[in-house]
Amino acid sequence: MSAQKNALTFTQAVDAHRRWCQAANYSQSTVEGYTVAYQFFIKHLGQDPLISAITADHIEAFMAWAITDDSAPRGGIPRPPRRRKPKTVLNYYIALSSLWTWAVKRKMAAEHVVKQVKPLKVNKEPTVPLTKEQMGNLFQATRRSRSWSTNPLVTTARPTHQRDNLILCLLYDTMIRAEELCQLRIRDITFDRGGGSLYIWGKGNKPRMVYFATQTKRALREYLAARPGYKPDERLILTDQGRPMNRNSLAKLVKRLGEKIGIRVTPHLLRITGACHRLNNGLNVVDLQRVMGHSDVKTTMRYVAAARQNEDDIRRTSPVDRLD
Repeated sequence: MSAQKNALTFTQAVDAHRRWCQAANYSQSTVEGYTVAYQFFIKHLGQDPLISAITADHIEAFMAWAITDDSAPRGGIPRPPRRRKPKTVLNYYIALSSLWTWAVKRKMAAEHVVKQVKPLKVNKEPTVPLTKEQMGNLFQATRRSRSWSTNPLVTTARPTHQRDNLILCLLYDTMIRAEELCQLRIRDITFDRGGGSLYIWGKGNKPRMVYFATQTKRALREYLAARPGYKPDERLILTDQGRPMNRNSLAKLVKRLGEKIGIRVTPHLLRITGACHRLNNGLNVVDLQRVMGHSDVKTTMRYVAAARQNEDDIRRTSPVDRLD
């Protein structure tokens, strides 16, 4: 049996690892990200060797290629070639490391060759949340279209205002992840006097409750009222064509809303902004960690650092100004 496992090719091992990830309830985005990394790795190898025959030299050569290669961006729209971001290359490393960790445990590989290669160092830019004024402008952007090209003074009401307003409310108020929002079903919503709550299955198949206040409750009721005959098992957020929205569609929608007011916005930035504003409003780190679904408080502390970058909030806490 051991000899049969060692005889698996890289592609065969990848297929088995993908099935394991799906059985372990890895998120769809994680599986898709791993798949992309494996596709580029096999493309760079130019062949499909036995996984036991791949060495640290192969991994190191691939990482060097990935960071220096000028590849055409993926997608249907032709765009000029550009180099991958260091974070993208690091994600390739993480995907390969996950595969070899799994392969070594199942004796498909004798050693963890990925760990023998030093991971790419990524200098993270400081996270800057949106201001309250920018959030207000973003909500306003859901109401009206851009000015007409033929008449700059004319705008029209956006037919998807209720849905788009709700998306912003949920991302900002509950700090839900993009994938979690796309997977949310109507049955997962509970209303109460103070607002309500959402029952979420988060990363690692871990359930948690997140809470929303009265404005989000109002946005939810208005959106559901415009969907007569909905069923509890239906996904909450739908596309214009009535299909469940995925992460890519959600990201594009949020990006377009940001472009209307001249800022770059992502679903994750709205999650960060909600966390920072809650911290500035007095929420403690322990409760924030629980609501955001972080398994390690170190992850939550990054949001604390981002929240402290707001100079006006820091000045307002001046002990000198508060003296009688």
